[in-house]
Order: sequence, then C-alpha cells, then structure tokens
Amino acid sequence: MAVAAWNEADVKCLGADDFQDVRKEVATLTGLWDGMALCLGLTKDHVREIDLAYRGDPSRCLDDVIERWLNQNYNWEKFGVPSWRGLVTAVADGSGGKNPALAKKIAEKHKKPMSSPAPPPVTFKPGGAVGIKALCNDLAKIAHKWHPLGLQLGVEAHELDKIRGDGNEAQTCLSTTLCYWLSNNTDACKSDLVDMLKSNVICEQQLARKLQSNKDIPDGKLTCADLAGLVTFLDPVASKWEDVGIQLDVDTRKLDYFKSAGSGNLDKFLRIMLTKVKQRIPPKTVRDLCTALSSPTIGEKALAGYLSTTYTNQGKEYLFETDNDDERNKH
Repeated sequence: MAVAAWNEADVKCLGADDFQDVRKEVATLTGLWDGMALCLGLTKDHVREIDLAYRGDPSRCLDDVIERWLNQNYNWEKFGVPSWRGLVTAVADGSGGKNPALAKKIAEKHKKPMSSPAPPPVTFKPGGAVGIKALCNDLAKIAHKWHPLGLQLGVEAHELDKIRGDGNEAQTCLSTTLCYWLSNNTDACKSDLVDMLKSNVICEQQLARKLQSNKDIPDGKLTCADLAGLVTFLDPVASKWEDVGIQLDVDTRKLDYFKSAGSGNLDKFLRIMLTKVKQRIPPKTVRDLCTALSSPTIGEKALAGYLSTTYTNQGKEYLFETDNDDERNKH
C-alpha cells in the first residue's frame, strides 16, 4: 500500500533536539552515510571534511551528517529545512539510503495524512503580543546568539556587555576548552598559544608578544597545572573562545558541547536581553525580530520564516505586551 501524501501544513521543521529520534530511524544506514549526506544537502567538501575528521568511521560520520543537517549547516534554501519528509526522500533515494521500504516505514510513523482535519482559521488581529516567555522558548535553540541578536534589535553594546557581567560565560567556556586541549594534547606548549594569538582569526599580536616574554608560564610542555594562569592571561580573548579552540585543533563537536553545557547562563542572558529590547521605543514588532534573525550576522532565515508564519497565525504583531498602548498607536 502506498504511503499517503504529506500534508504541507504538517511538515515539521526538525532541530538539534531531534537528533536521537532521527539517528534511531537511520541506524542501519551507517555504511551509506556519504550518499545520505549528499541527498540531505551537504556538499562533497563536507563529505571529505567529515571523512577526514573521523577517518572513515561510518557511525561517527553519520552522526556528524545528521548534526549538520539538523543545525541547517547546508544549503537548506535549495534542499528545504530539516524535516521527516526530507529524511524519507534521502533514505529512499538510489544515491542515498537506497531503502524505499525503510523510507515508507519512517513516513508512516511520522507523517500526518492529508485527511487530518485542518485547524480552524485564525483571524489576524493586529496588536497582539508574543511575550518574553514565549520568545525565550522559541529562541532557545539560538540562545548562544543572544549578544548579536540584541545588537540587531537595537540594544546598545554596553548594555549587552553589562548583561554578560564579569564574563563568566566566556571565561568558563575558555577554561573548559583549554582544559580539554591540555588533557588531550601531550605536546601542548606555549608556542602553540603564541601561534594561535598571532593567527589571522585571533589577531592579537601584542598579547602574543607578552605571552612569549611571560616568565610565569613555562616555555616547555604545558599541563593542566598551568590552566589557571593561562585562563587569567588569555582573558582578553575569552569572548573568542570558540576561535581559540579551533585554532588549537579542538574538535568542533566538543566546542558545541562546551557551548551547550553553559546553556543555563545563555538562557538567562537571552531573557535579560529581551527585557532590554522591550524597553526600546518604538516598540519592536514580529517583523523586526524576523528581519534580525534573517540578517547575515544571525543567519537564521528558516527560523525567521517559521516564527513569522506562527506568530501571524496567532494574531501577534508586537513582541511584548505594554502598559502604554499610546506608544504603539503613534507608530
């Protein structure tokens, strides 16, 4: 029996939280990870990069493919946002999973038939507001972008820096990254850090020279015993901790994990940033948010499109409730 057609309204956009569900469905396709990658929208360069990173280990390669796909690190504008329908297509493709039977099984499990009753139409009522709680929930997956998003929404840089406070978030991530590097690199030494600081990405020539002449940090092999001194010395580049990790050849998957481990702080920073946005005049609208999300700095066009449709269908025009409706009426 053929699988019923997908209902366009029910094609859910998948995200990083769906990794385990997706991985479980394609567990038998590890040997075809490269074909799956191409069918899901990744490029041949991506495939070569993944193959090199994991030395051809098919299970780990497939994990990376799925993570990149769910995080939209591919040409989603051409291939579409991550969805069960997209996965089913890749699994059935003769160049991908080559398994129509499995594709049918996945489709039957996750689709909603066209016969599903459509939700009642929503009458748009201009003036409705989303609210901070709903915004925090909807933006949780990009909480790590709270600082540039705040800038895009008109919050001054000094206000955002004040939210960050003493830099605990960045310092913690920098410390964790350096600790991992020291623990997993038996040849770690000062010259590696000097080269990192001199790189075109970090571009801290003066700090590199200071490190070279610093007598408190040994010239030879570095160990975790040197961590505290390194974190203190490298505090000026704490905000660049991810780039520091990349320059030191720390696995990007580990860096993503370090970032998510600090999600408690990130959620807090996102919430406080949104309270600052709420104070802006004129009041910010859903359109303002979607424009910010779609900007090259944030790079979240898929999320912008999803929220634009969702909030519009809910009759939401503004981001926040306000006690002063006169301000809205002026604009």
